[in-house]
Amino acid sequence: MLHRYTFGTKSDWLPGIEVFESTFDVKYVEKTFHDVLPIKEYLCLRDIPNFGFQPKGDQVISGTSYLALPRDVKVNYRTIKMANGSTTYKTESEGNPLGVKVQLGGWYNSQCLIGGEVAVYSWSPTDEPFYKDIVRIFTKGFVGIHDWQKRRWWIGPEAMQALRDGKRLIVGAVSAPDTLEDIHLPDNMR
Repeated sequence: MLHRYTFGTKSDWLPGIEVFESTFDVKYVEKTFHDVLPIKEYLCLRDIPNFGFQPKGDQVISGTSYLALPRDVKVNYRTIKMANGSTTYKTESEGNPLGVKVQLGGWYNSQCLIGGEVAVYSWSPTDEPFYKDIVRIFTKGFVGIHDWQKRRWWIGPEAMQALRDGKRLIVGAVSAPDTLEDIHLPDNMR
């Protein structure tokens, strides 16, 4: 799997998104449960609700994520019958092997930036330019810093300045105290 854990602000993301969307015909669908069909598709990532902001302050893994797909690919979903008799439709990576997970994270409040991830799954045709290039293009200009678990997080320029200004770049939950789980500047970058 090709992936990068990331911290970026709206300004950090826009240059890479614009390059990617001008190079590839792409669409985005939220990875979630949908109450109605057809499932909402976005042709531009900056048009998604709350782009650059994270409405929940809990863990990074629970943030809103999208699948980036070539525009001509059908979005697959799972139909689920609920106990109350209603039906819901779930879009997920496993049912869309040509999808790339795009979870940008963003500002939870003016003091906390929630991390995200861009991930190409192992079943994607990674020899195709769409899959080879998305991770690199989205994070061009980002700098890698390791967290306490030795995972590399790619940090955009504005996010890096926020870190230097004392803002929290949060890997865990906002409610957790400033701990080793937050991203900290290495001594050689201070």
